[in-house]
Amino acid sequence: MGRRALAFGLATVVAALIGVGLAAATAWRESGSLEWPWQAARQPVPPAEPAPAGSSPEVVDPDAELVFVWRAPACLREVVEYRAPPRRVAGAAREELAQLYPEWSVESFSSRRVVLARTYDAMCDELERFRLITLKDGRVAVYYGRRWPLVVLKEVTDLTVDRLRQADLERLEAGIELEGDAAVLEFLEGLTH
Repeated sequence: MGRRALAFGLATVVAALIGVGLAAATAWRESGSLEWPWQAARQPVPPAEPAPAGSSPEVVDPDAELVFVWRAPACLREVVEYRAPPRRVAGAAREELAQLYPEWSVESFSSRRVVLARTYDAMCDELERFRLITLKDGRVAVYYGRRWPLVVLKEVTDLTVDRLRQADLERLEAGIELEGDAAVLEFLEGLTH
């Protein structure tokens, strides 16, 4: 693919994204909703149940659920990840957990479920500038952003793992960070030749 075709392809993608954005903004405005569309569809993280009064301090169960919430208010994004607690967290009380994760705020705490939150102001720039190319469900996928879990799925391509060279497959399994959509198009083109 020559530079002219690449530029045309990139211009087509940008035009399509602008069109989709305008259509979504129009639909949102006409709906009369005061929430952004992704806020209305987002499943909120429910609070943990409070501990009964007069009981000993609760500690995290080994099979509890840790919920990490990354917020980027400047670009209206929130990424939620669910994890099992590492060994050092199992048995920790709320105060110990706050010491183990000093950059996070403990939003809710129970022995079965802990919600930790953190705000990232710089995340918006990463989502706009960088792309992470990796595999999803046996296909090559492109994400906005540069590192897990602070990425948002952009697209899943038609390229399947059975069409990839072993060296490319290994690189994609690890994840490839690129800057900008032009670099992504060039990389994807290289996978098919």
